[in-house]
Amino acid sequence: MAWKLAELHSLSHFKIEGGCQNLVSFPEEGLLPTNLNSLRISRLLNLKYLEGGALQKLSSLKTLEINGCNELNSLPEHELPFSLSSLTIRNCSLLNPKLQERRGREWIKISRIPSTHLDDEVSD
Repeated sequence: MAWKLAELHSLSHFKIEGGCQNLVSFPEEGLLPTNLNSLRISRLLNLKYLEGGALQKLSSLKTLEINGCNELNSLPEHELPFSLSSLTIRNCSLLNPKLQERRGREWIKISRIPSTHLDDEVSD
């Protein structure tokens, strides 16, 4: 993608929603500005992977919301940014069941985040 969003230094919130049928991974490294505060990924029906290295570089990211990404099966192996204080994952039919039990490989990846919202469940 040649969006050059990383050059938008005052961009603090970014939302990508539907319409990207060929998008199977997101975000590309260097796509988003490192000072981004919130990211919402919604209804990317063919999204299978979150690029952990790219997400980890978003050192100001406080809020991440993932909604309706039914092909997303797991979270990145790289740690999510340490700045992340709120994570919401809703309507992700392959991923949510792995997180609901609050144990296992996927849960370990998010257990340190102070506030997690899984479908209608909230953990603070």
